[in-house]
Amino acid sequence: MKGRKLLLLVVMAVALAGCASAGAIVPLNRDTYMVAASGGGGLRTFSHLESLALAKARDYCAGMNKRMVFVSVHNSGAPTWTPMESDVTFRCVTDQGQ
Repeated sequence: MKGRKLLLLVVMAVALAGCASAGAIVPLNRDTYMVAASGGGGLRTFSHLESLALAKARDYCAGMNKRMVFVSVHNSGAPTWTPMESDVTFRCVTDQGQ
C-alpha cells in the first residue's frame, strides 16, 4: 500500500510540474527581437520561463557576435491553473553602439 501511495505522489508531481520550453526567435525590426517561453501551469514560475527566454536570447545574440539587451517582458497565464507564457523583447547590439 505504501508503494502505491508513493507511486501516485510521484505521478502527480510529474504531471503538475509540466514542461517548459522557449520558442523560435521572432524579428520585430532591424535589431529587435522577441522570444516566448511557455509551460503548463503546474509548479512553473514566471521567473523560470523568463530565464529560459533570456538564455535563448543571449545565445541568439552571441551567435551574431553581439550582446543581448533586455527591452521588456509580458507574462500571461495563471500559475497552477492555465498554461503560462513569458514574451521577452530584446535587442542585439554591438559593444560600440546601442
